[in-house]
Amino acid sequence: MMKSGISVLILAGGKSTRMGYPKAFLNIGKSVLIENIVDTYRGFTNNIHVTLNHEFATNQWQPYLNGVGKKVNLILNHIPEKGRFYSIKLGLAQITNSDYCFIHNVDNPVTSETIKSLIENKNKDGYSVPAYNHKNGHPILISSKIITGVKKEDDDTLNWKDFLSRYDRCVVETGETSVLKNLNTPSEYEDYLQVNGQYLY
Repeated sequence: MMKSGISVLILAGGKSTRMGYPKAFLNIGKSVLIENIVDTYRGFTNNIHVTLNHEFATNQWQPYLNGVGKKVNLILNHIPEKGRFYSIKLGLAQITNSDYCFIHNVDNPVTSETIKSLIENKNKDGYSVPAYNHKNGHPILISSKIITGVKKEDDDTLNWKDFLSRYDRCVVETGETSVLKNLNTPSEYEDYLQVNGQYLY
């Protein structure tokens, strides 16, 4: 189900303070989390971009990027303290000719079913968000209207949710509990591995 005109921006620009380890490089089966996410999206598009904290792109972290680095456009974030909106703007600045773009947090697992549901329910005037049991989750699929709006915004310190409130929202109810998963802490990570039959080693 390859779709032209659709891109992906994976946000990995934070410091992973609560996890105490770069979340992008957490082991998920025989892979790491970021590569697992990228490979899931590659069933739909090859136009995939990653904003990565520059501290996790050198020295001991370099081997983790050898595989995924060949599959994505890697964008280093040298000012992670500027926050989420800046990281999104940094990534979208390098995305052209896309009608829609997934905004995906690196600590949110994703399934092909969720991606497909969002593509089938694209919102040309705003964005689409998946939900499970009427609770909104991740990732979201934004339209070219929002992509353009981010690029034109002068304030890099905006709250992302406040910015999105300017646009129309389409809620897509799914049967995927994964849309609510956040791997922010070691305990959340361990719970996810147990539920999904994965192992740390």
